[in-house]
Amino acid sequence: MFHKPEDLPAIVREFIQWCDERARFPDPGPQRQNAIKRSEIPERFRVAASVCLDKGLLRGAGGDGYFLSAEGWLVADELRSAGRGGEVSAGAAATPERGDRSPVGGSGGDSRAVRRGDGKRWVWDLHPLSRHSWGNVQYPDDGTARGQTIELRRAKGMLNGEYAVVDLLPGESRPSKKMGTFTRRFYVPTEADLEIVRTKCPDNSDPAVPPWPRIEADLIAAGQSRDELVKLNAPTLLQLLAAAGSKAAVKRPGRKPDTDPKADAKLSEAWETGQHRTIADLASAFGIDESDARLALDRHRKRKERRVK
Repeated sequence: MFHKPEDLPAIVREFIQWCDERARFPDPGPQRQNAIKRSEIPERFRVAASVCLDKGLLRGAGGDGYFLSAEGWLVADELRSAGRGGEVSAGAAATPERGDRSPVGGSGGDSRAVRRGDGKRWVWDLHPLSRHSWGNVQYPDDGTARGQTIELRRAKGMLNGEYAVVDLLPGESRPSKKMGTFTRRFYVPTEADLEIVRTKCPDNSDPAVPPWPRIEADLIAAGQSRDELVKLNAPTLLQLLAAAGSKAAVKRPGRKPDTDPKADAKLSEAWETGQHRTIADLASAFGIDESDARLALDRHRKRKERRVK
């Protein structure tokens, strides 16, 4: 989350300033005081508006906060407390069991509910080994039951760091093409899923964040085909991992893999191909510690030097 105005992208700061100026000099008419219609937002601010709404940056801007009503009005938050945001209050009252939720919608009927101020949880890309996978994503707990799927949206060009945009979309909604967005379906893990990760990847710090490259390597070592694995969903992959006994499959009985010259050579070959950016990535792919991977690379280098002499 941004903490200082100077940390915001220039276009976002410009949009917030535009909102403040527009709210100070509103057009006359019923329910128009301090309100901005979504369709009135200039095209150049569309992505910035999405960033602000998703990350709550408009709350407190210029002394006033703003929220988007069910009809698509961007309204000063002070009006809501004064009882002039009735259309939003009615929408929030419809789902009291989900906590404090504010309907966020557009003039085109693309409405969704974003929860403010609640705790977050990890959800997994439904197909975590596919080429376009987003992996593990932390998202505000919206009440979706464990074992179910949700659809998330991100804006192109804003996938990294603090500028990431992640929206929860109901099944009937689709992202606006003008926003340059795309979606993927995510899986909410069950306690059984977390237990498999906890058991099969004991050195992984958080079972809610599975090391998918390592899981893929373990399953391939257990005899699975990578071409088939990329097609499988997250819970199926974990079931295969539970049945494979992947830890035993990676290591030879009675002998540590990091003392095997052939294993060292295989690991060194994988490193020299450049497919792994860091030794940590290499170690994760082979299911070993980073320190063991460094030792294996060093042993293999020394063996090659001895053969040359």
